[in-house]
Amino acid sequence: MARARLHWPSAPRALTERQMELAKAYNPKDVEQEIHPLWADHDAFNAEPGDKAGSYCIVIPPPNVTAPLHLGHALNNSLQDVLIRFRRMQQRNTLWMPGTDHAGIATQTVVEKRILAEENRRRTDFERSDFVARIQAWKDEYEGRILEQLQKMGCSCDWRRTRFTMDETCAKAVRANFFNLFKDGLIYRGKRLVNWDVATQTVLADDEVEYEDVHGHFWYLRYPLTEPVEIPSGTAFQAVSPTDILSVEDEDIVVSKRHVAYLPHWTKSGSVYAVTFRLADSLPSDVLEGWKREKERILAEAQRQDRKLTNTERKELHRLHSDRVESYLDAGRGMCAMNDPRIAEVIENALKHFDGDRYDLIAWAIMPNHVHVIVHPLGDHSLPQILHAWKSYCANVANQVLERTGGSGRRNTTITSFATRRTSITASIMSAQTRTRPD
Repeated sequence: MARARLHWPSAPRALTERQMELAKAYNPKDVEQEIHPLWADHDAFNAEPGDKAGSYCIVIPPPNVTAPLHLGHALNNSLQDVLIRFRRMQQRNTLWMPGTDHAGIATQTVVEKRILAEENRRRTDFERSDFVARIQAWKDEYEGRILEQLQKMGCSCDWRRTRFTMDETCAKAVRANFFNLFKDGLIYRGKRLVNWDVATQTVLADDEVEYEDVHGHFWYLRYPLTEPVEIPSGTAFQAVSPTDILSVEDEDIVVSKRHVAYLPHWTKSGSVYAVTFRLADSLPSDVLEGWKREKERILAEAQRQDRKLTNTERKELHRLHSDRVESYLDAGRGMCAMNDPRIAEVIENALKHFDGDRYDLIAWAIMPNHVHVIVHPLGDHSLPQILHAWKSYCANVANQVLERTGGSGRRNTTITSFATRRTSITASIMSAQTRTRPD
């Protein structure tokens, strides 16, 4: 590959011997400011494809745009520059590919911290487009500083090829490669435990997690066995699948499903229920507003055509009202308020309050954003009444503990969000077992 020769400016003949003497201390400003433009003007570091000479390439480990470069970057890039210049001196077709990295959630976090410190505002106080623009401005500022630092260090990169990891070219290449890997059976999708961050509402990589040892609890759960067994209290358990329960032939036993806003569940006399409570306070206002607009659109379309709702539309309204909430919370989203020991204690007190009076509390476990309970209603007390009492008590007391307020009458009629700062609880039946007592 033919390379342009660099013609260094020579010293004027008129310089005296005193002026041409070497300075006692090296002053980079006297030399380095002229060198980089000279390299750039002569395309000294450009690599062209198709050169018959041997190739040598290094892709720079892209620095994160979270902050300027530090001493570690200087060392790392100096070592790369030594290798690149050595191969270039051997007449190799040499490419040092420069670029910067978006750093994902790390960049978002530093931007959030700056906005909070300077403006006392949080990410949720912005429209999505406005907050993305703030992150883009941060990226542009620090990317420019990083590239300038690399150039001042004398890094001999092909600066024409500078890339950012979220450029459309890079994003398209990533998608294409992952598709090919999946198509070739080299990678596959599967269910995995992830590091869910309740603050940023996203999943973090393993190397982004800071582990901390805490004093927690060790829970013991008494699950019904698959075989009948006598226990000291004289009670026998027999596990039965929900489909068997719903297909019983005993005409005296009634199985019903209640279609009410936030208490959808199966009921059957004499059953033991496995119930899951979910704190729904974490549903963001923009999510709720989006679902609300979808419901309004369906209703408006029927009203415009002066007709009743079709069965399909009724099912869709029910899905928007209930099923979608469950799916959203099943995905692990939420503020995990029950990590707060005060809220966990409120839930525990509610569960134990009528134990042995209105129901048998067989087992329970409080998780960060949901509660598992195995309960057997006693006497005339129905499961809906028990769940409603738990929900009402926990919502009221939790709001008092967290010093949250809201409009009257909202507790049992809506799932509240961050905007209203209220707490409510939804419940659904996960499975059921038949429990019989000996004569």
